[in-house]
Amino acid sequence: MLASASIGITPVLAIMHGLAVERSSREIWGLHGARNREHHPLALESRTLLRLLPRARSRIWYSEPTAEDRLGRDFNAAGHMTVASFDALNIPRDAGFYLCGPTAFMHAICTDLAVRGVPSTHIDTETFGSGESVRRALSMRIIDPCTRPS
Repeated sequence: MLASASIGITPVLAIMHGLAVERSSREIWGLHGARNREHHPLALESRTLLRLLPRARSRIWYSEPTAEDRLGRDFNAAGHMTVASFDALNIPRDAGFYLCGPTAFMHAICTDLAVRGVPSTHIDTETFGSGESVRRALSMRIIDPCTRPS
């Protein structure tokens, strides 16, 4: 599963490009949270890439949709992405999770994944925002923000 919150979409796009090039047949979930369409960078590119993957699905949350944002076209749900919604989407508990986003988002999602029973070995993260930025080589697991001291 690939999940991002606004600014964190860039590394996720790189992963999606790689999956599209290899014509991956793995089940892929592209999950994204943003304020609204104006704050949803690279939306067209990510949707295009997901369409190239035969077993890809997506879900987009807008926390503050505008009057111009269309439910079903621009986004799938109003509000914030939460781990609680993953069960309704039937995302497997043993999935691998690659998460990108700001520190607060990352901490909340990682904590909730742990409560859901997802082992930390199934979670890779890349933090963005005004705090510390952690870079990750695709072949390496990095520090989980849930275990990092505040």
